[in-house]
Amino acid sequence: MMRWITKKLAIVLAAVFSLLCLSGSVAYAGFNPLQDACSVPNSDQSAVCKEKTRTGNDDPIAGDDGILIRGTRVIAIVVGVAATIMIIVGGLMFILSDGNSDKAANGRKTIIYAIVGIVIAVLAGPVTQFLTNRAL
Repeated sequence: MMRWITKKLAIVLAAVFSLLCLSGSVAYAGFNPLQDACSVPNSDQSAVCKEKTRTGNDDPIAGDDGILIRGTRVIAIVVGVAATIMIIVGGLMFILSDGNSDKAANGRKTIIYAIVGIVIAVLAGPVTQFLTNRAL
């Protein structure tokens, strides 16, 4: 019995540790290698320089820091926090199933659905940014 509890606890601790490792903060690059690329003569013909002049979107609705992008960020954070809590709940359900296969299956499904929610939350920002840049 003690070996079984130790094994289940190790699984949950490994899951929580891996989740904490995956939920690190966003890092931004401090150096842009293309910053001065568009200042040389005849650079206005390159696709990079054309894109650079086009992406300076100050639209308050769909701009780089518009309502759509901010709303997507807030929703993604809320979904990420909720999914993290559901992963913990699913892990506890799995541990406390006490050999009952139905309870263990419910815990496993909860963890899988929470991971799908995290994937959707992570992809929501880039998809919204892509769609608003292409549509407007």
